[in-house]
Amino acid sequence: EKEHPYKFIIYCILGEVYSDVEQNHDSNKSYTNALIELSKLPLKDIPKFYQYFIVSFNMLGLSYINREDLDAGIGCLCRAYEIYQACRKHPGVNTYHNRSYKSNGRRFNFYYEGGNDF
Repeated sequence: EKEHPYKFIIYCILGEVYSDVEQNHDSNKSYTNALIELSKLPLKDIPKFYQYFIVSFNMLGLSYINREDLDAGIGCLCRAYEIYQACRKHPGVNTYHNRSYKSNGRRFNFYYEGGNDF
């Protein structure tokens, strides 16, 4: 059976659901799995889904800070900020800003050189 290349979307949604019901362990696990799946994307596709990186790092960072693991928390929050800044500075390439990757979703334009910004 072929794996779905966008399963990170499911992990992000699960992370939010678990976070909303205060199941922090499951939320962290889902966001970590989202980052693992995102890392499997071809480099050219990563900028299209930058918001999932930002959400995952941001939520993990907040979770670590709430558990008083400040070093890990600040590290994750800084990574979310770096990704945001990298995408914000390079307008031009289509990125999908919705949860379903449907073409009728709102799109933002960013330009990405394909370097090592992520």
